[in-house]
Amino acid sequence: MLTQTRPLLLTAVESIGNEERVRNVYLHLVRSPDGSDEPIRLGTGRNAVVFLATDIKELSERADFRAVKFLRDDPDDQMAYSAAVRFFQEALSLQNKSGNIDSLVRFLGWGAVMRDPLRRGPVNSVKEFWWEEIFNGVRSVSLEDNESDDFRRIKARYSLQGPFYCLELCHGTLEHLLERNDRWLDLTVYRYNRASSEALSKNARELKRDLELFVGRYMHHPQEKRPLTLAELSRSSGYDLINAFKSELVAITDDNGQPLREDQVPVRHNPNLIRNHTVLKLFIKIVQSIQYLHGKGEAHRDIKPGNIFFRHTDGLPLRVDVKLADLGYVTNSGIIEGGDTLKGGSEQAPGSPFYRAPEQADLPIEVRVTVDSGDTKLVTGKGSKISNIQASDWLFVADLFDETASYHIEPGTDENTSQREERAQRTRDLRSEYRDRRYYRIDAANLDEQSGQFSLKLEKGVATPERYDLQAQISKNTGFHTDIYSLGAILYDLASGGRNPEHFYTYCLKVFTNQFGVNDELIPNSIDEVLEILAPVNRNQPRELHNKPRLMWMLSTTKNIDALIEEILRSSYVDSAEVEVKKKIRDYRFRTFDVVNILLTDKRGEQIPREIVRIIVRCMLRDKEGSFCHSRDGWGAFSSPGRPIVKDLEDEVNTLLGGQFRLPDRHFPDRLQDDLLFRLRAISFDPDAPNGGAPPAPAPISEDAPGATSPDEEQ
Repeated sequence: MLTQTRPLLLTAVESIGNEERVRNVYLHLVRSPDGSDEPIRLGTGRNAVVFLATDIKELSERADFRAVKFLRDDPDDQMAYSAAVRFFQEALSLQNKSGNIDSLVRFLGWGAVMRDPLRRGPVNSVKEFWWEEIFNGVRSVSLEDNESDDFRRIKARYSLQGPFYCLELCHGTLEHLLERNDRWLDLTVYRYNRASSEALSKNARELKRDLELFVGRYMHHPQEKRPLTLAELSRSSGYDLINAFKSELVAITDDNGQPLREDQVPVRHNPNLIRNHTVLKLFIKIVQSIQYLHGKGEAHRDIKPGNIFFRHTDGLPLRVDVKLADLGYVTNSGIIEGGDTLKGGSEQAPGSPFYRAPEQADLPIEVRVTVDSGDTKLVTGKGSKISNIQASDWLFVADLFDETASYHIEPGTDENTSQREERAQRTRDLRSEYRDRRYYRIDAANLDEQSGQFSLKLEKGVATPERYDLQAQISKNTGFHTDIYSLGAILYDLASGGRNPEHFYTYCLKVFTNQFGVNDELIPNSIDEVLEILAPVNRNQPRELHNKPRLMWMLSTTKNIDALIEEILRSSYVDSAEVEVKKKIRDYRFRTFDVVNILLTDKRGEQIPREIVRIIVRCMLRDKEGSFCHSRDGWGAFSSPGRPIVKDLEDEVNTLLGGQFRLPDRHFPDRLQDDLLFRLRAISFDPDAPNGGAPPAPAPISEDAPGATSPDEEQ
């Protein structure tokens, strides 16, 4: 039975320069099991819910499809306020970038439904300030247009605050591609967007022969080691596909099954190379999507698979674009340098588990400081957990007081537009002034781990007559280096076939930072040194063993396995100095520690290539020779004037794609060279299903159907 829908007019507004125009869209309601009509839901998060919409009443090829993101409410006023602030910031950030359609999900308009006067209170007075600043100045949209029984029910059902904005509709996220194992064609987008679903099915049918050839050659069932069927392939997650590549070389045959030869040498392809090429090709598109923001001096600060979207054309073959969304944490260089991106107290930091940088996960360091009587830029203190303090961090001095009663200017009576805007600006200025007086950028940090003593050189003097024992916090900056870390985490996620990037950092890399209070002399100073520990160049090269009689004697007599292993290692480094031998033994024990060893392999048990590990480490570790990011530059976005760090990252990946991980020059399907993981994941051809498995298109609900209303009644 076809799914039936009923259009519900939603009035929105679009800002173009200084002009505004009404941009109506239609939500499409479907009958729920309890008999009520609900919007077609594309996704739900803690702070938002996204519905499907079109610019016309019909779900047809003529319609432009939209995603409408509504702000969710929360019983906790503080949470509701925080969600609202971030929601508005995201909407404004997208609106200001609406001209860029290559890297970002395109912003199309915004509005609100049914402002609720009962949702006012001491905390919400700040939220009301945002309402006034964003919505009250807009005269071309009437919120009463979005007030009806349908909207009341939807608002109550999904606990909505009221604001929404419209975006271009994409075809799924990286999270969908990697995590889910249902067919890509069964995503909600394709069930209701016939043009996209037909394009996907048509591409799958056109590529069927290539896909069968590819899967038969290079992939097998991960557990059973047998060939994959196309039906199984269509229901494999992205991780399943990455982990289904064979490990051994494969012989290439002709159409008759005879081995191909070139210069009398059998033609063989390396499935590992093809797998890693596929991973890097997808990764480089993600890197390129962030270049627009970084080139403008803006950091995203919440890069994760759920915020990386795919949008494809409907031609043959599909051309897939990668776009970023969720710009609620985006901030610019000026704000970062002003210390406005910090995590303090119980504040929710930007970033998401698994892909967030250490500074986004760590709580601020509580300290007590004394201001030097002769130089107010110098503060000293003592603490047992100070190893993580570094230049470019921020000192927040809580013990600064003044007599200002409030930092929110209440509205006057009969305010006009210019007076309201002036009041809003004065409120912002007051808050900025108060914030600036309490945050101090750390220019230099001198730490004595043994005694716990520290001294910090600040960029400006502490403005307080009090000098002794001030309560303070050390907060980490979250900016461009945060994005670079997240990109490294995503590359590790892809290359490992789904292992936890946070575990990789914690167990494999964190020991090489100063966060453990390790003697600085034992911490590698360069990425090359770290890499030589994790994946040494000669790891798989045989080394001659010396003193074999002693080894045989120890093998037959010793009960100390560690001593035997140490002696074996020593016997292969007899020509090295003792200090180097001890280092080799220490490094060997570290990388062969069970957890570390597992995290350096993918889920097939294969070593993650050293060249890819190098890129991951360069992204995740900072302040080392060869790192992408350095605090000496204030965590800037550029490696040199006019050249974003992400451009350096792109160049390094391109070098690998054109070199070691280049696809075979011959006997490889041409149409599978780009967007391979998406093409494998998006296959919709199912030989056992009618019409290749394409879902039926939905039909509109008749106006005579139960619960249906006429267009006039809707408006």
